[in-house]
Amino acid sequence: MFGISKATWLKKDLIELLDKQDDFVSSQFLASKLTYASVETIKKMCRELKAEVEEIYQPDEAEFIIHKHHGIRFIRHTIHTQNYVDYIYSRELAYEVFMQTFLHKSIDTYDFCEAVHISESKLRRKIKEINGYMTVYGLHFSCGSTLSVEGPEHKIRILGTIFLFSSHRTLPLIPNLENVSFYIERTSKIFDYLQIPYIQESLQTLSLSILLTERRLFNHVDLTEQEQQLFYAASIPARPPFLENWTDDDWRILLLVYDTFDIINLESVIDYAPLYHQFSKETVSLQLWIEQFEAQFRPLTTHEQQFVSATLYKNYIASQLFHIDYWLVATFNSIDFERLETIFPLYMERFNTLWESYSTAMEMRESDHFRAVHLTLCNVLIPIDSFIPTIRIYFFCDFSLLYQQYAKQFLQTHFKGRFLLAFVDTVEEADVNIICSRIQLNSAKPTVFIRSQLPANDLLQIEKLFEESINKKQR
Repeated sequence: MFGISKATWLKKDLIELLDKQDDFVSSQFLASKLTYASVETIKKMCRELKAEVEEIYQPDEAEFIIHKHHGIRFIRHTIHTQNYVDYIYSRELAYEVFMQTFLHKSIDTYDFCEAVHISESKLRRKIKEINGYMTVYGLHFSCGSTLSVEGPEHKIRILGTIFLFSSHRTLPLIPNLENVSFYIERTSKIFDYLQIPYIQESLQTLSLSILLTERRLFNHVDLTEQEQQLFYAASIPARPPFLENWTDDDWRILLLVYDTFDIINLESVIDYAPLYHQFSKETVSLQLWIEQFEAQFRPLTTHEQQFVSATLYKNYIASQLFHIDYWLVATFNSIDFERLETIFPLYMERFNTLWESYSTAMEMRESDHFRAVHLTLCNVLIPIDSFIPTIRIYFFCDFSLLYQQYAKQFLQTHFKGRFLLAFVDTVEEADVNIICSRIQLNSAKPTVFIRSQLPANDLLQIEKLFEESINKKQR
């Protein structure tokens, strides 16, 4: 994708998948999750991953283990997986092309080839491959005597921001970048001018867009008629006086890019209301979203409906103006949906009904990124732990009263976030019985006998009993 090799994407996906595991897994398991790669390919990539991790990190930083009997495991002690992603991206030719063209108007092709030790013919083949991906965004990489990127400037900057964020996450991690403090200080000054509160650490990420803007000043903003309506109709504050070498278009692109990524609250700065009257299909779909939410969760107040409307309109405007599609945000899969389906099944069942209705109406391609945007919106309106099922438990133990209190507390803590445990006084009130004794219990309710140490196997048996009880209630 975008000229980054399949092997690099696979390594990235493998390291992130392995980072989620708490034990050894097999190559067959990895292949079942990453369905685009065979077991043999995954084995080969894991061997390369192991060699690279051992080359880059000390054992007390990270370990990549391939065990003949146990399987594969990645353990990171003091690093972030982004460190490894930076490393594999930076070895790609497409990375060098993006880095140089996004941050410079043009560079000498001969000098570029000398710097990265490749032939011009190899560079041209890579440029042709990259352009195959870029046509949909209206961008074109040119490779004559100079190397450059051409196309709508607002799309170059959104793509450049995504590239820098995906590759490095923060400005100080970009290799060999000079004047880092200038870009961070300028970012701080801009948000002070806008009177937008921020945390100091966030400036390292927010300054990525400032870097792109400063490096790409004086480039013409070429917009279609529809894009002009979206681009200029939103109401924004005047450009600050200290940005005297920027154009008003530079300023507007910056704010719209920030708002598209939603990494800082610009609600008080950008007003999209003047655009709402332009949308008809989107208004109908918005009403569908609200109806589905209220059917699945609860009624919304007028203020909450306004909040939903503003959020969804903003996302739609961004997708149209910047052509935010599935591939452009493929690296932003920020939520582990499989895990959420296990931990919060009732909430996710309701959310999935809402999402399927809305995404179908909007003809949105299946994407974990867009799905995550809507899940996080739902979570703001009603927390994800709101539909945790309650299990009524009759607990009997012939140990001390202090131990009984300990055991109940232990169970509540162990199942926290998945089940609410309500301990009752009689078997008649209970959904299940948990017995820490050898007594014969006169009850037809589902029962599990446990040991006082509460070993892992007993906890699994209890969990199975809880799930069966919930499924029985739902039938």
